[in-house]
Amino acid sequence: MKTCFKCGREKPLSAFYRHSLMADGHLGKCKDCTRADVARRRVEKLTDIQAYDRERAKLPHRRARSTILTREWRSKHPGRAAAHSKAERHHRKAPSCCQMCGLPKRLERHHPDYALPSLIVWLCKPCHVMADATRRATEVPERDLF
Repeated sequence: MKTCFKCGREKPLSAFYRHSLMADGHLGKCKDCTRADVARRRVEKLTDIQAYDRERAKLPHRRARSTILTREWRSKHPGRAAAHSKAERHHRKAPSCCQMCGLPKRLERHHPDYALPSLIVWLCKPCHVMADATRRATEVPERDLF
């Protein structure tokens, strides 16, 4: 048993992360308190991290690499690239709710079938992930002809 210095509760050693530099081999605060601290710091630092990432993405070598990766993806997936381009050109206003779960969340465009690029379904992130997984499970894998 060990007492967490953060919450003051006595808990078994399994409730503490291992830490080789501590006398008993475990961190001084419990896993619950550690997780809460990490989550709080992540929220506090999120804006700083996002600003750093935006600036880092502007570096010349990163922009060049992004361009190369985009070209490779577009050449590997021409149907998907065409559907994405068409969706951008014919930008329609998104509905206020997810078309799968009906919740009012931030929405993303989903193409159920890339052969029909005009067919766009507006989904929230969790529903989009599920819809993509379903589409991938049912679609025939593309094969190289050579």
